[in-house]
Amino acid sequence: MKKSTKYLLEICCYSPNDVLFAENGGAQRVELCNGYEVGGTTPSVGSLMMSKSFSKIPVYVMIRPRGGNFTYSLLEKKVMLKDIEMAITNNADGIVFGALNADGTIDNEFCKEVMLACNGIPTTFHRAIDLCEKPLDGIDFLAGIGVQNILTSGGQIKAEQGIEQINTMQKHAKGSIKIMAGSGVNAENILSFAKVGLTHFHSSASTIQIQNHYSDKISFNAALKNNELSVVQQSKVEDMIQQLNTFFGANEIQ
Repeated sequence: MKKSTKYLLEICCYSPNDVLFAENGGAQRVELCNGYEVGGTTPSVGSLMMSKSFSKIPVYVMIRPRGGNFTYSLLEKKVMLKDIEMAITNNADGIVFGALNADGTIDNEFCKEVMLACNGIPTTFHRAIDLCEKPLDGIDFLAGIGVQNILTSGGQIKAEQGIEQINTMQKHAKGSIKIMAGSGVNAENILSFAKVGLTHFHSSASTIQIQNHYSDKISFNAALKNNELSVVQQSKVEDMIQQLNTFFGANEIQ
């Protein structure tokens, strides 16, 4: 499938299988995670190594030690820095992170530590920005320390609801950092973000796969029944690529 150099579609993946489906669907980058039920946590080294063994597109690694809020203890921060070290050692192409103080401001000092640990590896500040008290100030700070991307839903549950704020963030950034729309982005609404000037998009492109040989009488997490598995649906990726190519114009990558 043709890909355009004018935009980037990143797919959130929770397994090497997801990475394969995302790449085959035409995605230009993946964000590798664990912890679907809490919105993404740090994946295993094995998951990263297996993904990198075949993937021809960049694999960014989520660095998040647990679900819940984004205010971390000293010990959790040490875990995050060690996870960054392990991810880079095992050829991660980028690091995804976020950290806030208890008052809702960005944890500036820890973010600086993260950037030092990344040592030039590309970075994304994830949706912790959507809980930030002053997101525009956050954009200025993150751009200033060298973060390349900010993933945001515009402070709303779904990006479609926060499109006005995303537009404001995009204009405020003035190209100093890439603003990437995420949460509920799909083929039906992706062009609404393109039309306000965004070129970077993030989607799970997922579907719930029913596995009938498992009982659903008990569940081991809050988001899925025991007979359900969240997986990337390749056709959803392809549909978004088709929409974006129509909008931006398809250019073959040589």
